[in-house]
Amino acid sequence: IRFNYVGINPPGDSAPLLRAERRDAYDLFAKDLYGCSGKLAEKRATRNPFMASHGYAKSCPELSGFFDYCPANPTAVYDGPLPWLN
Repeated sequence: IRFNYVGINPPGDSAPLLRAERRDAYDLFAKDLYGCSGKLAEKRATRNPFMASHGYAKSCPELSGFFDYCPANPTAVYDGPLPWLN
């Protein structure tokens, strides 16, 4: 079996890719750190059409606040308890 791995530096002019990545991800996350609303929430919904979810909140209830965190201020950093800080 042969594999052709395409890494993070595609050949050719990557400037259009970088502009698109900045526009479609970086700039959006700079304004909405947790992707709770707008285009980021829409992207997440389209990537999960069956509404599947992870079981981390049940297997580690100490992190449920973090996993459910969607602040009114979209640039607020989670300041709740985290088990590894104890």
